[in-house]
Amino acid sequence: MKTTEEQRSQDAKDRREASEARQEMISKLEKKESSRSIALWAEETFGPATALSTAIRALKELTELIEKLSIISKMEKEPSLKDQEEVMLEVADVRIVLARIQRFFPDAGLTAEEAEDFKMTINRARKWKLDGHGHGQHVPDEQ
Repeated sequence: MKTTEEQRSQDAKDRREASEARQEMISKLEKKESSRSIALWAEETFGPATALSTAIRALKELTELIEKLSIISKMEKEPSLKDQEEVMLEVADVRIVLARIQRFFPDAGLTAEEAEDFKMTINRARKWKLDGHGHGQHVPDEQ
């Protein structure tokens, strides 16, 4: 019979091996989606929507992510690989729904990916007031 320490060590090894196998499988996938292709798929699949109805749908998907994270945060052990994968698929659902919003603003001149890069340039230059919980609010520029 294995000791608790031996079992923990074996569990960690099993998690690493499963993670490596999953990463290898993912690395073989070709990136074939963009915000534009996702938005087109959503329109073809679900029909017309508005920017507001899409944002509301994104909130529903975000709620599902929060519910999953809430369950995991109450666990007394590390989340399983299955739990971790479920979280990442919920994150994907949120991003997939949000990708559709760019179709409502074609004159913005930015894809969602370009907007993220631009916004990160802004964020990196900002000053932040930290909240002590791993988040913060940017400090307004003095004029």
